[in-house]
Amino acid sequence: MAGDFAGRAGQRWARRGWAWLRRPPFRWVRVRGASMLPTLADGQYVLTRPPASGRRGLQRGDIIVFHPPGQPERLYIKRIVALPNEYLELTAERTRIDGVPYPELGGGGRVAGGREYARQWHTGDGEYFVLGDNRAAGGDSRRFGPIDRDAIVGRVCWFRRRGRRQQ
Repeated sequence: MAGDFAGRAGQRWARRGWAWLRRPPFRWVRVRGASMLPTLADGQYVLTRPPASGRRGLQRGDIIVFHPPGQPERLYIKRIVALPNEYLELTAERTRIDGVPYPELGGGGRVAGGREYARQWHTGDGEYFVLGDNRAAGGDSRRFGPIDRDAIVGRVCWFRRRGRRQQ
């Protein structure tokens, strides 16, 4: 869910000269749920910027914030696994994109009920396939399919690593 970075935490940022991060095009978003563990924790704030900003477009591995299909009032945070016009094969043990194995992306894991997941998808023009880092938790493209480019609200450009003390 999106939220304003206000209160005492926001005041600390302002005192440090980082108040510009509270203005557009940047947006603070609060992580809800465990679908991005271990990278992002429930309750953690991430800083996003529009997906088209910067020198590069969206790339595999980017963490994005988007509206899931059929739920324009909600925001999800997931990692891009497949880019437009790619074939994706996802099994419990591995991920293949256009026939090439990507061991760093891991497998699809298990879904509700403990079943293994094995399926193939094709992303069309302007579509992205997204997964949570914690494959067993939360909804992702395995449930609702590839997401459209227009549903993407922003790309995560900064977050505090877990384990560090919040100041």
